[in-house]
Amino acid sequence: MKIQKKKKYGFIILSAVLAAGFIIIFYHFQTVRSAVYGWVQTDWSGGASTTATAAHPGDETGWTKYYSKDEVISTSTPGEIKLASTTASWTETTDADFNAGTKASVYASSGSVFLLKPTGTACSAGAECIGGYCSGSSTCSTCQSFTYASQSYSVVMIGEQCWMAENLNVGDYATSTNTGSSHTDVSDNGQIEKYCYSNNTANCDTDGGLYDWNEMMEYTTSEGAQGICPTGWHIPTDAEWHTLENGLATESCSAARTDWGCAPAGSNLKENGNTGFNALLAGSRYYYGYF
Repeated sequence: MKIQKKKKYGFIILSAVLAAGFIIIFYHFQTVRSAVYGWVQTDWSGGASTTATAAHPGDETGWTKYYSKDEVISTSTPGEIKLASTTASWTETTDADFNAGTKASVYASSGSVFLLKPTGTACSAGAECIGGYCSGSSTCSTCQSFTYASQSYSVVMIGEQCWMAENLNVGDYATSTNTGSSHTDVSDNGQIEKYCYSNNTANCDTDGGLYDWNEMMEYTTSEGAQGICPTGWHIPTDAEWHTLENGLATESCSAARTDWGCAPAGSNLKENGNTGFNALLAGSRYYYGYF
């Protein structure tokens, strides 16, 4: 929050033209002093005070009494500022007028208008959050690129979900041996292990690693587990995949996915699709050991 007085200046400029350029002799006088005050307002309680006026120099952080506190502002919900009524210059009649994004700093719920919540605040939908992302822990978060095991990864927001936009490539390389019978060439040894398509490590660099299901889940059966993912990320659940597909489908996208009802979600998610997901057809390792 800033309070600023107007500044008035007078100038006297004398100049003399020289052969190689010019010299400006500058004199400046100030008729009105000014100052800009900034502070973080953490509490709206207390009401107006005739003594808590801004002074310079000084630190106004932590003030609890303000002339500007409006009776229509409610902060009864932690992390949320609610406008109990409005006298704005526009009139909207439905929640969609706000939630559709036409009013970028607010969202609406049950007829009330709210300021968007900051990162770290409890949420039930991404439309409530400044970053547009309500994480699986029901907390306003940001969907941003990250570095994991010295490798950088890009991300993409699709609907209200945050996805990696490239395949994970983490862990120690394990050679996959074709034995003709079902087996694994990795183990529950506390180390992340990966295969590379066709036993060529260059394929991991371009297309990501290939992982046995148990290895990927870090040998847990809990749906939505972190597995081999970095902190804050997890192996997506079937329901989360369906949410992704359903949001991109033009017809009825059944949760069972037993038909083509989710089209054209696949086309939109693959490399050079229109979502930025860019799923690579990176191949697979068959459980006999061949690719």
